[in-house]
Amino acid sequence: MLRPLGELRVDPANVNRHDERSIAAVAGSLARFGQQKPIVVDAAGVCVAGSGTVEAAVRLGWTHLAAVTTGLTGSDRTAYAIADNRTNRLSEFDEGALGKLLADLAAEDAALVEAAGFTGDEVAMLLAVVDFGDGQNEATEMRPIVATVTIPPKVWLAQAREFRVEVEAVLSRYGGIVAWPD
Repeated sequence: MLRPLGELRVDPANVNRHDERSIAAVAGSLARFGQQKPIVVDAAGVCVAGSGTVEAAVRLGWTHLAAVTTGLTGSDRTAYAIADNRTNRLSEFDEGALGKLLADLAAEDAALVEAAGFTGDEVAMLLAVVDFGDGQNEATEMRPIVATVTIPPKVWLAQAREFRVEVEAVLSRYGGIVAWPD
């Protein structure tokens, strides 16, 4: 059922916070794809699930959103609102498969990648670990690389420059960042 945005209220007890990037991503998705799933409101029009969608729709100048009204009240309503946000965070992307999909989307229409909520830098990081079958990339998933190396002082002085260059080359290939002590 379509509900006028003027009748909907964001729940002041909502524990999920949306920063600028989050709202911009939701707005981008709404602008490109339209609203593909309804928000959830209670009988008083308070948003139980989909407050980011409400905020993005307002930003886009929309007047109505599809909404379903839940009969949940009290603690069940509160627990559902938390679960709606938490359950998304418990899953994770298959970064190799995601990188391939984003590369395919970018080849078709770069705006699709942005509408899916990814920046160019994020796509580049994912593509750095995708194996396209050409032997260019060996990694199939991105993992932080952390290493502690103990080298005797005389060896360190002789090999520091060569070691540093090699480590930086390997890490930069996989999107790693090297911080060397001064």
